[in-house]
Amino acid sequence: RARQKSNKKVQKNAPVTLLARYKRISKKVLKFSPSYKQRTKSWSCENCKNFKEIKNMNICKECFWAYPENYNHIAMHPQRRLDIVFNNDDIDIYDKMDTLSKENNKSVQILIKEAISLYLKHKS
Repeated sequence: RARQKSNKKVQKNAPVTLLARYKRISKKVLKFSPSYKQRTKSWSCENCKNFKEIKNMNICKECFWAYPENYNHIAMHPQRRLDIVFNNDDIDIYDKMDTLSKENNKSVQILIKEAISLYLKHKS
């Protein structure tokens, strides 16, 4: 135990690296993420040009995986992310969309995007 205490002292006095800062930010994301999101986040970050080469903390701070409530990109790609969970009575809606998507040789994701686009065009 004495050895563990001395290690903690060394860590406190050591300079904060980009990876250490990144881990602090990512802990926030991991607290609310189910395991599939954790793996998606890990893969996204591990393959991010900033994480691999640039190492700029400000780029991480503008990423979805650090601040999903206010972000400009996902792993440096101009993207927006929306996770929709269908449960209880909503499962019937999903099943109908799934059937319709198969009939039209489209993914459910594309079908949802098209439905939203049509709705927004009709509203404006």
